[in-house]
Amino acid sequence: MVLQNYFNHGQGGVFFFGMVNGAGSTITGLFEGNKATEGGVLVADTVDCDGELTLTGTYTNNAAEDFYGHCGSRGGAITVRRVDGGTTVTIDGTFENNIGGVFGGVLRNDRILNNARINLYGDFTDNTAEDGNIANMRVLASGSIFHFAPSNIDTISADDIQFSSDACTDTSTKENVITCEN
Repeated sequence: MVLQNYFNHGQGGVFFFGMVNGAGSTITGLFEGNKATEGGVLVADTVDCDGELTLTGTYTNNAAEDFYGHCGSRGGAITVRRVDGGTTVTIDGTFENNIGGVFGGVLRNDRILNNARINLYGDFTDNTAEDGNIANMRVLASGSIFHFAPSNIDTISADDIQFSSDACTDTSTKENVITCEN
C-alpha cells in the first residue's frame, strides 16, 4: 500500500521503470493520493523484447499535475510510453477519481508498436483529463491491439478514450478491441 507519495519533479509517483524486457513484471497494490508530473503512480518508459508488464490493484485519487511549470500532466495513474513488438501490458483494477490533467485520467500511452498489445480491464469511476478521461493513446503501429473491456460499461462514453493519431477502428460497442489497419 502506497499512500500520498509526491514526486513533483519527475515521473512515476511511486514507480519508474526505464525498461521492462524479457521476463514478466507484476505490480499489485493499493495506491491512493500519489502525485507526479507524469504517471501519478507509475511510469514504464519502454516494455520491450517480448516482455510483459501486469498492473493490478486499486488506484484512487492519484494525479499527474503540472508542478513548477513543467509540461507534464499525463497519466493520472499510469503512463506506459512505448510498448514494442511482441510485448503485452495488462492493466486491471479499480480506478476512481484519478486526474490526468491534460492526457489520460487513468492511462497515457505514446506508442504501441508492431504486434504489441495493451489490455485494459476493470471498474472506472470519475477519472478525468482534458483528453481521454480513461485513456489517451497516440500511435498504434501495424498489428497492434488496444483491448478495452470495462466491467462498468454503461458508465463509459466514447469520449473517455482519445486517439491522437489513429488509423484505427473500433470493432465492437460492448468490448472495444481497437486494431491498427495501416
